Amino acid sequence: MGGRGHSQARPAVRKPPMQGHPDITRRRLAAFASEAQLRGCVYSRRRPVALAVYSAPGRISYTEALHGIYRPAVVGEQFGPLWSTHWFRVDLAIPTDWRGEEVHLLWDSSSEACVWVDGVPAQGLTGTDDTRRENRRRA
Repeated sequence: MGGRGHSQARPAVRKPPMQGHPDITRRRLAAFASEAQLRGCVYSRRRPVALAVYSAPGRISYTEALHGIYRPAVVGEQFGPLWSTHWFRVDLAIPTDWRGEEVHLLWDSSSEACVWVDGVPAQGLTGTDDTRRENRRRA
């Protein structure tokens, strides 16, 4: 009966993935983005910073935060609960041979943040949501 006016459904053609070996591709991308490759070229000169945190009892003023009790913080440390307030002190020394160059502080608190300079809000920050990244890694 395949006459005029009748259409036959065609079977779906399954196309192979563009990359037949995703694990190899992931390893190659990780190697390319490593300190020895791309990351080292983008921010090739680095200096350590001292990071301290004060977990405030609630929303407080800049002046109150100055008098908080700060403790050393560790990169990768998680803070909570949600909507809690944490103040950070970042102490760093910019080398004199960097004078005249643009200097970046790589900061991602996975939250909203505000940079204060001498009691004045200088810059708002919006971080990534690392929980989504972790969930993608597990999938």
